[in-house]
Amino acid sequence: MNTPLVSVVIPSYDRPDRLRDAVETVEAQTYDRIELIVVDDCSPEPVEPRIEELDLGRFKRVQCLRHDENRGAAAARCTGIEAAEGEFIAFLDDDDRWDERKIQAQVDAIREWGEDAGVAYTGMRVVNEHDETMRKHTPELSGDITRTLLCRNVVGSYSRVLVRRNAIEDVGYPDVTFPSWQDLEWWIRLSTEWEFVAVPEPLTIVYQSDEHDQISDDFDTLVEQTYPRFLEKYRPLASEFGRLFEQKMRAWAAFRVGGYNALRLGRFSEARRYLLTAVRRYPLERVFWIYLLVALTGKSGYEGAKKIKRFITH
Repeated sequence: MNTPLVSVVIPSYDRPDRLRDAVETVEAQTYDRIELIVVDDCSPEPVEPRIEELDLGRFKRVQCLRHDENRGAAAARCTGIEAAEGEFIAFLDDDDRWDERKIQAQVDAIREWGEDAGVAYTGMRVVNEHDETMRKHTPELSGDITRTLLCRNVVGSYSRVLVRRNAIEDVGYPDVTFPSWQDLEWWIRLSTEWEFVAVPEPLTIVYQSDEHDQISDDFDTLVEQTYPRFLEKYRPLASEFGRLFEQKMRAWAAFRVGGYNALRLGRFSEARRYLLTAVRRYPLERVFWIYLLVALTGKSGYEGAKKIKRFITH
């Protein structure tokens, strides 16, 4: 059986030490045919000299591309896709890492599933700055998962996926005009044409910091641009599954704003507003009520709920 080339795309901005760790976990993969593409999103200090210090001899090809201005991680991934030559493309954020079996497990999963499989996604292990495991997640959903994705991002971050090149050619690149939820938007598009395959092992290691420096923390942009645009784009698709499901999809979108963003940022009044919207649109989802109750208790209730969740999921 031939061994297809896998292109690994790593977008990076001003985290040279973490980038080095990420590249080393790609170098350690048990899978043989890998090309490495690092896209430097105009870091203050170019990353290429740091990459050249590493032993990259095992890769079939190495490219270090640099944007002449900072354009964001989504644009960097698109640059990497355009330069990639592999039959499969995998993405790794520069602050994440992989288990050495990750690529091999995903290629095997797609081949075993068959020609309808366009994406393989792994489980993840979330660690803190001390490399201590905070929680694990192992996915189980495979096949046509469009309905699920319209409500919940069960696939998660880019670092967990490997995508067939043909699938990208069918649906296009990630949409860089979405200020946030870019990953979910792309998974939905891919799922309308291709099947997803779950690899139920935590083979992706995701670093979680207490610092709020992600695009999802830009709450005003989220509610003014991402949230309404997401509803406008995917409400017609949700309606194809019936009016009740459309209400459910809209409720989950409101829940993501209130429960996953406003609540985490301590914006409790906004959290209550969006969680109430979720409950009104689809009162049958128990998690909406739980988060609403937490939001109603304010900061003390939220901090207590976080401690309980960490204890349960550890």
